[in-house]
Amino acid sequence: MEKQIKIRAIEMDILNVLRGGVEITLDIAAQLNRTYSAVHSVLNRMVMYDIVQRKGNGIYSPVNGNFIVASDVEVVAYRRKRQDRLSSEASNDVMNINPEIVDFVRSEYFKNVDRSLIQSRLKENGVHISKYMVNQIIYTYGMDRELSKQNRENITSDVVDYVRLQYFSNVEGSLIQNRLKENGVNLSKFNLNQIIHA
Repeated sequence: MEKQIKIRAIEMDILNVLRGGVEITLDIAAQLNRTYSAVHSVLNRMVMYDIVQRKGNGIYSPVNGNFIVASDVEVVAYRRKRQDRLSSEASNDVMNINPEIVDFVRSEYFKNVDRSLIQSRLKENGVHISKYMVNQIIYTYGMDRELSKQNRENITSDVVDYVRLQYFSNVEGSLIQNRLKENGVNLSKFNLNQIIHA
């Protein structure tokens, strides 16, 4: 018998809407008569806990599982217990992970690929690891520090001027990142925000 996974009532409502074929955040919010930001926030949490999967910008799909509704207190306790177990397993597992997987994560991460997408691409290749484990690989092997250092070295005065010009022209941050990427400059969201708010 498949293990039961405790989730909140709102998460079950969203899951049922997704199972009904509605995949876009705005449509889910409308169907549940909730605000976009509330549904978006819950969906992000659901991705983190492997209840739903991000398919694209604002588009989600349900993950198969034996989900049951529980009180907030029960859900929090269940997730803490699960996280503690994952944490102790991950600290042992992350150092024993296949070097090819580490190299793949490094390669994707340095292209500024979203962590959920890295997880999905691994899954497509038969490697089933949680987003938590992807994060553990990134932090344990120092990829976050490497990328930050590399990004800082790539930030020329031309890049700073371009970012500020785009920002003051009301261009969205992710679009600025994409335009820079088209010109061979991979700028992390963190470094982009540092330039904008400097």
